[in-house]
Amino acid sequence: MEVIMQWLDEIDDLVSMIAARSESLRRLLRLVAASLVAALALTLGVAATLLQPAVAPVMAGLLGLAFLYQRQQDRVPARL
Repeated sequence: MEVIMQWLDEIDDLVSMIAARSESLRRLLRLVAASLVAALALTLGVAATLLQPAVAPVMAGLLGLAFLYQRQQDRVPARL
């Protein structure tokens, strides 16, 4: 779980550097990044569920964290 949060932080830093002058582009890139992480968590969750059903709640939690992270990023002012 910590690895995914680290990925999200690194993606956020990269997005901030790329879109330093455009807030709308920054929001779009953050949405895409969070969607990719959520898709990864969902894919891992499905695979883990097929392999071992006890892992499903952990993967569901990771998916929830990705969405919560995106919502939090939309509320935080841009870092310069």
